[in-house]
Amino acid sequence: MPYAYYCNLTEYPSLATADSLSSAASTLMNLLRVSSYTHVSHIDPVTGAFHTDCSCLVSYLLKSSGLSAHLEDVPRETNDPAVAPPMPRAKEYANFIAGLSKSGTPRWNAIDDIWRLQHGDLVAWEIPNWKETNRSTGHVVVVVEPPSTSPFNATLIPVDSTSVWVSVLDASSVKHQWDSRCYILPCRGGVGHGYIRLFGDAAGRPIAFQFHDEALVRHYSISIARTSPERPEHPEESPLHLQRGNYARVHIPYQLQHINTNRW
Repeated sequence: MPYAYYCNLTEYPSLATADSLSSAASTLMNLLRVSSYTHVSHIDPVTGAFHTDCSCLVSYLLKSSGLSAHLEDVPRETNDPAVAPPMPRAKEYANFIAGLSKSGTPRWNAIDDIWRLQHGDLVAWEIPNWKETNRSTGHVVVVVEPPSTSPFNATLIPVDSTSVWVSVLDASSVKHQWDSRCYILPCRGGVGHGYIRLFGDAAGRPIAFQFHDEALVRHYSISIARTSPERPEHPEESPLHLQRGNYARVHIPYQLQHINTNRW
C-alpha cells in the first residue's frame, strides 16, 4: 500500500476545555476510548476516537490549546506529495525545536536540561536514516502528568544521575515503559500514556533515549521545547525539578517491573 500522510485539522473537533498544551493532553487522556497508530488520521473527541500518529497528535493538541500561532511557526512538509495537506511531521518538529537554541521565537523556548522537564514540554527527535528504513521520520511526545490509571504519580522517575523515566503522551507503534496501551494484552499501537527514558550528559543535555527497559538505547539528536506562554517554571517550588546528581532511588514493586514485557 503506498505511503500517505493525512492530517487535516479542519476536520477534527477541538478539545473544548483545553487552555494549554498540558491541559489539552490531560483532557484527551480522559476522553480516549479507542485508538490506532496510522499516518492517515481520524480524530473525533466526541466518540473518543483518536486514530493518528505522533506528529498529527501534537499538531491537534496545539490547535486545541489555542496555540495555532505556535503551530504555524513549525515548518510544514511541502516537498512530499504524499503529505497532503502539507503538515509538519516528526522530523519537522525535531528540526524546528533543535533550531530554537540558535534562533528562538517569542512563542517557543528551548530547554537544554532533562532535569528541567515539566508538563506541556515537547520532546522530539529525527530518525537519522528514516528514508532507508520506513516512512516514520522520527518521534515527538508531550510530557504529561500521569493519569490516574498509571502505576505511578510522578512525572519524572530518576534512574541514576544521568537518566530519568519521563511520563509522556504520544501516538506510537512501539511499546513504552508502563504503557497504557499494554494494560490489556496484546499491546496495541495508537495514542496512549507511558514512560520513556532520557539520558543526559554531565550538563543534563539529552543525548539518548530508550522506549522501555528492554529496548535499545538510541543515541539520536534529541531536542526539547516549551511553549510560551505556558505555566511559569519555579524550580524551587516545582515537584518536577530535580537537580543533577541529587536523585532518589525510586522503589518499583517487582510486579510493576515486569508488566508489559511482551514485545510488539
